Amino acid sequence: MNPLLRVAIVGATGAVGGELISLLEERRFPLQELRLVASERSLGEGVDVLDSDIAVETELASLSGLDLVFVCAPPDVALDWVRRCLREEVRCIDLSTGMVAHAEVPLLGTSEAEGAPFAAVAPPAAIALTRVVAALAQECPVARVNATWLVSAATAGRPGVDSLQAETIALFNQADTPDTDVFGREIAFDAWPGPGEADETGATPSERGVVAALTRTLPGIFAAISAVQVPVFAGLGLQVTIQFERPLDTATALACLAKADGVELANPASSTRDALGSDDVHVARVVSDAGGLRMWLAADPIRLATVAAVRAAEPRDSD
Repeated sequence: MNPLLRVAIVGATGAVGGELISLLEERRFPLQELRLVASERSLGEGVDVLDSDIAVETELASLSGLDLVFVCAPPDVALDWVRRCLREEVRCIDLSTGMVAHAEVPLLGTSEAEGAPFAAVAPPAAIALTRVVAALAQECPVARVNATWLVSAATAGRPGVDSLQAETIALFNQADTPDTDVFGREIAFDAWPGPGEADETGATPSERGVVAALTRTLPGIFAAISAVQVPVFAGLGLQVTIQFERPLDTATALACLAKADGVELANPASSTRDALGSDDVHVARVVSDAGGLRMWLAADPIRLATVAAVRAAEPRDSD
């Protein structure tokens, strides 16, 4: 029989935290206690979990007695919580994606995360790519992955979604668009490379994080990711080209993907909205391209991240 766990969620009222709470209920996670932590903006709020109204806290005086902390806060806040968990010897799973580019940080899905007191969840784009590339690599070694990543407003959390909504309404009403510091520019009906500032190599922190996670999970593969901020509310889209060490025909590739866990072949192609709420990566338009394969991937990024975190946290059957 699995033990009941005392769990805290930091960033509980954000988009990732909210999805995580729903997933704990859905998967009947063995909870003895759940504590919800958020910023002062959420002070006084309550969250309904398993028919109980749990008050949101702004701080935890001590982590003593907790078995696990899920960190769903922005990267700058997440780092402080991760350090605190390590000091107080409480297991921690970080969903902020802010630390995955550092090789010393254990990454879920890799051997160093096994039994580690702290592990980071890979960026959802990396999770989606890993599922597809790993399935195809079982048939034929993969040499290179190139992907264009369409980044939705929800990647910036609820402030990103709210900003896009407010700007869209203002433009339709021919009103002045509201000032916002979420994206540093207007997002409605626009697109640009990003998010984040590019370094001297031309890569942004989010792009480097996806590449680092993908190549750590699947060593030996070269990857290049170009992110584009797009004016859609939610969802994840990837236009991907995969090069193999020898030719792989489309029929064989489709057969590999059809039997892969967490992958769904979609015909017609799923949009980013179609994939919302799904645990699977939706794959479509798999075609030959200069000796490789080109394809479209759509997924629910928040769902991918939270499912990975909860599965890693679930106690293994002790029977």
